[in-house]
Amino acid sequence: MFLGAFSIPLSGIGALLIFGPLVYARTAARDIRYTLTTRAAYIQRTGRFPNLKVYPILPSTALEPEPGKRASTIWLHARLERDSDGALETTKAGFENIAEADKVYRMIRDLQA
Repeated sequence: MFLGAFSIPLSGIGALLIFGPLVYARTAARDIRYTLTTRAAYIQRTGRFPNLKVYPILPSTALEPEPGKRASTIWLHARLERDSDGALETTKAGFENIAEADKVYRMIRDLQA
């Protein structure tokens, strides 16, 4: 009985660690809104921790398209950050998993010109 009392919470934590990322990946798209203007790209996240990030579109902005099976990603911003171990890690930001990425890529290239 003593072991059973401790196995229930630990089993719940294990299930959260296994199924949590899967649930987050399926529901993340409904909490993100992308906006493109003539000067900047806006990424708004709603949900538990809402925020708004602005990435200016400059002629020197390096775009990196990443094709996918059904949806593609356009990376607008990349920077090196140190993680908790002190190692350098590249953090990217952009329009992730969008259906008409080719059109958006051409629109951004036209803005840069």
